[in-house]
Amino acid sequence: MTKTILKDKYRIIIISFLAVVLFYSNSFAWGRHEERYHYRRGNWYRQGWFGFDVIVPALSIGAVVTSLPQGYTTVFVSGAPYYHHGNYYYRPYTGGYIVVPAPTAPASTVEQVNPYFLSVTKIAEMAFQNIPDSVIINEIQRTRSIYRLDSEAIGYLKLNKVSDRVIDYMMATANK
Repeated sequence: MTKTILKDKYRIIIISFLAVVLFYSNSFAWGRHEERYHYRRGNWYRQGWFGFDVIVPALSIGAVVTSLPQGYTTVFVSGAPYYHHGNYYYRPYTGGYIVVPAPTAPASTVEQVNPYFLSVTKIAEMAFQNIPDSVIINEIQRTRSIYRLDSEAIGYLKLNKVSDRVIDYMMATANK
């Protein structure tokens, strides 16, 4: 009789432990929204149990990464920047970048640029930090960045206090 009671207690303890483990694992999406991933040594990681990093074999659409991996390229589709590395495309998102489906657009609106490209967002950040126009223009020249700005991109730059001098220079790069 006591052996049966002990077996039942152990079963209850084991089942309770497994339920807790499954509930807090990634087997279920309960309470695990917007998990952040980071890139290191050629692999994507997420924070696992007890603060240890766990390798993630693949990112899914909607995954949020804290930063872009080195060697990414920028592709503009209809004036909007998409960042590309490996098999993934990213767009700016709160606190990092979000994985998005590959952009689709007419070939004339897609432009592949060099990995040192100075993005429109980066130029807006520089202007916000009160970096002088001459320094911003020198960075555009140094990185050999070329821009084909549409009205949406120009509006974004003006909204972020980028000077007309810098915007004019950026538009002139399309003719080079």
